[in-house]
Amino acid sequence: MGDTSSDRAARAVANHVLEETRVAYLTGDYARFKACCHLPQLIGSFDGDRVISEDAELRAIFDRMTAFFGTEEVVDLHRTLIVAEFRGPDAVEATFVSKYLFKSGQLGEETYAHGVLRRIDGTWKIAESRYASTYQAVTDVLIGKEPGDR
Repeated sequence: MGDTSSDRAARAVANHVLEETRVAYLTGDYARFKACCHLPQLIGSFDGDRVISEDAELRAIFDRMTAFFGTEEVVDLHRTLIVAEFRGPDAVEATFVSKYLFKSGQLGEETYAHGVLRRIDGTWKIAESRYASTYQAVTDVLIGKEPGDR
């Protein structure tokens, strides 16, 4: 498969959303994070799917993730886009891998994700995301469990 302008444009859309959410998590900027998210939004993992419909639910996920970053001393989030493709003029499907960089200098386990971005009122937003992680703390955050709830 060649590298077309459509491929480059889809990658640019996905990379922009990945960078915006990365910076939002690292700086605790919920407004920046929320600007990248469409509601309702489907979030899934090996432990199941859930639909986030309310701002309070989205905020709770953001707050748990930023708390996780603080507790685990995450200083950066490395994300690598694997593939991004348009699925119509207003939808991009993307797959990427994330690794957490800890204060100790160690990299965490890989978390793979697949998402659907939709252009809504001219802005690209996350409409659906599914995560594959062996890092249970990350899965817990996504499906709404508090640390230690099993």
